[in-house]
Amino acid sequence: MLTVTIPVGPDRVYREYLQECLDSLKHQSVPAKEVLLVDDMAHLEDWGLDYGSLPVRIHKNSWLCGCAHSFNFGVALARCELVLMLGSYDRLHPWAIEDCVRAWREHEDPLGYYYCDVEYSDGETQGCACNCAMVTKSLWRHCGGFPVQSSVGANDSILISILLGQEGRAGHLIHVESAKPPFWYRRHNGSVTGKSGDMQGPIFTVRDVLTRTWEKPTWTG
Repeated sequence: MLTVTIPVGPDRVYREYLQECLDSLKHQSVPAKEVLLVDDMAHLEDWGLDYGSLPVRIHKNSWLCGCAHSFNFGVALARCELVLMLGSYDRLHPWAIEDCVRAWREHEDPLGYYYCDVEYSDGETQGCACNCAMVTKSLWRHCGGFPVQSSVGANDSILISILLGQEGRAGHLIHVESAKPPFWYRRHNGSVTGKSGDMQGPIFTVRDVLTRTWEKPTWTG
């Protein structure tokens, strides 16, 4: 019923944490039907990963594409309609997939962006929408997913701004109700967010322009 997609870039920092990420998927109260790793020039075959019984499939990018586009590939190539996006240095708590599937059954909105609460590695928690979310292939076909221009950084903030700014025409934000945050997010200086400091100005400009000018794509078929 649900694919978990995980982009993995070439930076060595991801080798420290990807196994923890995968191990968290082995202990879900509702298992994923598919775990789709997007190998963004990481050469995962050399990492000695223990997949256990996880239903892992690997898509290898032919060139470095970055986080936003690798997530787009993950959603586009997923075998399930529901796709949970997960960072390679983060983890899911055991109830994460169960809560997301329950939210889908409650709303059944094919244009929903089902965002989850987040527990950060430093103890902070967050309830506002971010990349810790389950989406649908239908939403991606409707809105175009993360825009090409969002490769500048903060792809989640850019898409969420579009969803809000277009007042439902691009898709709908839906909160996944959970007793405790389902996502555990690792804060560290080597993450994509941690290294985006000098790009904040351009990111805000791109976000505002794309929010104002979004149009329904004609190329998604």
